[in-house]
Amino acid sequence: MSELTFSQMTDEQLMEAALLSAEAFYDYEYIVNYIADEKRRKIFMNCMISADLKVNRKLSTTFVAMEKGTIVAVATLYRPGAKRASTARYLAEGCLKAIVRGGIKDSIAWIDMDTKAHQPCFDIKKDAWYLGSLSVGVAYQGAGVGSAFMQKCLIPYVRENGGQELCLVTNSEINRKFYEKNGFKEFHHEVFSYKGKELGSWCYSIRV
Repeated sequence: MSELTFSQMTDEQLMEAALLSAEAFYDYEYIVNYIADEKRRKIFMNCMISADLKVNRKLSTTFVAMEKGTIVAVATLYRPGAKRASTARYLAEGCLKAIVRGGIKDSIAWIDMDTKAHQPCFDIKKDAWYLGSLSVGVAYQGAGVGSAFMQKCLIPYVRENGGQELCLVTNSEINRKFYEKNGFKEFHHEVFSYKGKELGSWCYSIRV
């Protein structure tokens, strides 16, 4: 892996960043358990993540990690007490298209799960910064990109801006090991069920 550089995402990078993030989630049980059909799932994630980045552009800070001019990872940070975007904003930016393409029932079930999974970070860790997402490009996973992004960019940014704690949610055992390796501690766990499939959800935090 060549040396990585980190910077805040520009408007010109938004669609490239959205596609990388969507691809990183295509086969993640976090979404597979809810939208089993691969074609529908990919369209859903493409639309949903693009809408999310657009909606939260002014409510959060999104960073990109780059290698030789190519985006290899994307992460979004929210300050404590950051406003939540309205449903109307999401619909206006393409969320409705995502719901229709993903299948209305399955998409709404996923949105409900996602909202509930993140809520403990806002209820329990009210004064903490929140890592809304951390996506590493499929071709770069397992190469240390995520850890470098966390330790050299995200945690320092929170610390330098007066933050004392950073929290997040993950739904995968592999990701749990990644966050624990980077110093995070679990503070909440629950299980979501849909169509006979179970999905674990873990909230983690770290003092910075």
